[in-house]
Amino acid sequence: MKAVSGSLVSYKPMSPSKAASVLSSFTSVDTGESQTVSAYLRRACASFNELVRFYRELKTGR
Repeated sequence: MKAVSGSLVSYKPMSPSKAASVLSSFTSVDTGESQTVSAYLRRACASFNELVRFYRELKTGR
């Protein structure tokens, strides 16, 4: 496995729904990542979607 490094260039806060949308778009594109990374990204995407549903439930008072 190759090491990956990087640095933060800029920072802009985003809503959980926007983050879920960005992550969903990223996971739908075949980037050639390993099955392990792909599974991790799918789980992260599912978690963000669950968080968005939770926030919506809180907002509606259910």
